[in-house]
Amino acid sequence: MEVDEPSTSAQPWQSAYRIYVADADGHLKVLRTLPSTPAPPPAKAAPPKKEEESTDAAPQTTDAAVQDDAEKAIEDDEEEEVPTLPFLQIIPIEGRSKIPPPSFSNTSVNASPHAVQKMAAGWLASGQWVLAIARRDASVDVVLPLPQPRSRNGGVEAEEDEGEPQRAVLIASYTEDNMRAGMERWVGLKVGSSGIYACTSAGALRYMPILTKDAEATSTQASHVDLVAGESTVLKLPNAPLTHVLFTTLPHVEVLSTDSKSNSDPTHFLCGGQEVPLSIWHLPSAFASTLAQGPLVKPITAPATNDASVTTEKEVGGEEELSGKQKKRKRQVEARNKAKELREGEVWRAKNLPNDALSLQQKPLISAIAILCPGVPSPTITTASTDEPPALPAGLQIGTATKTGLLRIYAPEPSSHQGKALAEFACLGGKGTEGKKKEAQGVKGTMGIGLIKKGVTSGGIEVKIVEVGRAGGSELFVADTQGKLYVLDWKTQKVLYQYPNIDGAITSLLTIPSTSSSTPQPLLFSTSLDRILRLHSTSEKAVSLHGKANLGRGRGKTLVSVFAGALYDVDPELEGTLPAAPVAAVWDGVVPLPLPGSGSGDVVGGLDGEESEDDDDDDDDDVWEEMDRIGDGKVVEGAEEGGEGKRVVKKKRLAA
Repeated sequence: MEVDEPSTSAQPWQSAYRIYVADADGHLKVLRTLPSTPAPPPAKAAPPKKEEESTDAAPQTTDAAVQDDAEKAIEDDEEEEVPTLPFLQIIPIEGRSKIPPPSFSNTSVNASPHAVQKMAAGWLASGQWVLAIARRDASVDVVLPLPQPRSRNGGVEAEEDEGEPQRAVLIASYTEDNMRAGMERWVGLKVGSSGIYACTSAGALRYMPILTKDAEATSTQASHVDLVAGESTVLKLPNAPLTHVLFTTLPHVEVLSTDSKSNSDPTHFLCGGQEVPLSIWHLPSAFASTLAQGPLVKPITAPATNDASVTTEKEVGGEEELSGKQKKRKRQVEARNKAKELREGEVWRAKNLPNDALSLQQKPLISAIAILCPGVPSPTITTASTDEPPALPAGLQIGTATKTGLLRIYAPEPSSHQGKALAEFACLGGKGTEGKKKEAQGVKGTMGIGLIKKGVTSGGIEVKIVEVGRAGGSELFVADTQGKLYVLDWKTQKVLYQYPNIDGAITSLLTIPSTSSSTPQPLLFSTSLDRILRLHSTSEKAVSLHGKANLGRGRGKTLVSVFAGALYDVDPELEGTLPAAPVAAVWDGVVPLPLPGSGSGDVVGGLDGEESEDDDDDDDDDVWEEMDRIGDGKVVEGAEEGGEGKRVVKKKRLAA
């Protein structure tokens, strides 16, 4: 995205990010924050004192002083109305019923029927940037924030004053009839250039187009009154219940057009659940089958070779001529062949996991899905039939997190039906079952890393959110259900570092590009149940956690921390109430100008007391390095100072 004339003379408000946050009560908020704590403004020089005038001019001096005091009071009032950064405000949504204040009788996070479960943002083909908000009461609101952010094509930014209160207009709203509110939840949401894509945990996938009343309206002429919702299309997925649906645009050879529609509309979606393995679907093919065959997707017929064998069996003998064992065997074979078949629009499916030590089937237990590497378009031969979905890109790698703290990596190759995981390791929450056994035997390991061997059944705590770092990198941000936020390298399968001082479980993660032109490392925005909004930095040269070479360097820090209840212009009904926990966040996509006086825009600041935190990290690393030396049976530093030079060996710790 182009930025207009980046210079060091930019004002602080031009260097602030704009992040929209939704909470468990259903409120929509906007956060304007700098990438670091702003430096205090320099003190103004006192004006030179004038010589004392004669007593004859005393009455005039008194009148002038009164007038100056009045002008200063007016200026102070005007300065108090302008908020300072960071700036958090509740956005009223025009056209929607007002959300009632929270009730303290319910302590659950999702107790309110207006609670937000998913939120997405994107540009429409008509040129508007909209928000899609999925709520607990099975409704989806399409909201147009005002003023609008800068266009992706580098257009002129909408005029806005510093601290001007933002507002939003409701464009469309619909209720999902196939969703049981309170029992099911939204698991996928995406804003495309032509409409909204949403999916429930029961597998109800809906596409709602957003159209313009005037087809001749341009992106600069269209307004919120010109946008209307079209007729929706519903697709009922047979593989349910689902826990996560990820809409994405995979690279492919065929490029239909160069407009904004082909850039932002999703081409595929990935889905999985606790009992549903990972699968990849081609979105246009799936909806085409819905329009042709009805809302329920029918399976594809078996290959020609299998059809011949089946028809031969049917011609030889009917059901009445088969014995009981033969009928049972036939039904089992048919069910097995039917389960292996891909549905209409499904292009790839992962295989079932191998049985455990007791020969029991293992469930996928998928809690989050992330695309680790999008790959490149595969050089396939273009066929005459356009009904077949395109081949998957070469080098595509997908990661799935589980409720047991594991991370599985899949590489669905083009035209390949092998769906086994390439790697499976514990990404957080302890060393796992095998790791604890090896630790009891004296084998050294890295904290939070399970041994990558067959039979690893649990990594510990449930993985809740997985967010990919910068494009082309190997960093992966992983959050669990106990307030821990890790950064790991999925290529080397090692934890790099952990963000400290997070007291609540992470509810959403968001990667934001940095304003610096010298480093490609993005920023990380997080929301948690402790009602704190945090902006973190990421490290470019991070090394393994508790490694000998890591002496407190190369770790991310918490740059900005904002309380979710520190609102500007608070509603009187909400004043004095406990703020709801933030559950979702999106970024408007505008990269601000670098901070004044920061040169290239490098983030070097942090919260108060950050220097002491680095010192603590150095001390901790020294302790771990000392333990490694003792465990290796080497001479401890300082032991030879007394002239003894003893070799100290650490005793083995028994597993609990």
